[in-house]
Amino acid sequence: KGTARIGGIYRDQWGSVIANQYRTPSFYIDAPVFRGIGKKDWIGVGAHFLNDQSGSYSYNQTSIGGALAYHLALDQMRKNVLTFGFQASQNQRRVDQTKLRFANQYVVGSTGEVWNTLTEVLQDDVSFMDYAAGIDFRSKPSSTFSWNVGASAFHLFEPAESNNGTTTAVVPRRLVGHASATFAMGTNWQLTPQVFYTQQAGATEIIGQAIAGYKLGANKDILLNMGLGFRYGDAAMALVGLEYKNFVVGVAYDVNVSDLNTYSQN
Repeated sequence: KGTARIGGIYRDQWGSVIANQYRTPSFYIDAPVFRGIGKKDWIGVGAHFLNDQSGSYSYNQTSIGGALAYHLALDQMRKNVLTFGFQASQNQRRVDQTKLRFANQYVVGSTGEVWNTLTEVLQDDVSFMDYAAGIDFRSKPSSTFSWNVGASAFHLFEPAESNNGTTTAVVPRRLVGHASATFAMGTNWQLTPQVFYTQQAGATEIIGQAIAGYKLGANKDILLNMGLGFRYGDAAMALVGLEYKNFVVGVAYDVNVSDLNTYSQN
């Protein structure tokens, strides 16, 4: 048994590059609800909502789903916990096809942008079920050190998402790995290095971060977080946040260091 965790993330990207930038609000809730097979094990359930809006053709993706996790305590004090998780979601993708432009529509030799009418009939909406699974291990061998490592797979069965009814387009499986550790440095400071790895359809992304936390207040129950990160081959990051008891808030900003910086100008 325990308390519910409720949170949300808002992401805004490439506003200086495209007119209708990427906007992604998401919300989630999860809670431990049942005791597991072992006396120290527990089962948690959760739900999420995500909406992704992007591009000049009004692309919109909505995902609503639920998750189930089993937390296996490997010792009586729960200092080592192995977690298995599974997620299922209903996804809907929508596009305004009147705003789509393809190369074979362009009128060659025309003055300005002149486009033929799109002759292929497309579906405005595409819906499909999607599934994910993951595993995570957390350990706290001492009061001054803890660490965790995990891996997950999204789009397990590579769902079809074609919107013309004739071709087969699937969402490629995405593999994710992560690891982090937290070191206490004296009575006020702590340091948390983190690394994330993602691979999908031959594309990879590697992110490294280091977050320093400073304890404030008479009871040391306020944690001020400050950090830097780097997305390999793409961007540097600055992060700042605040933790107070069960409340966490933070903000991050990316600065392009790749060739995209010529257009994003940040």
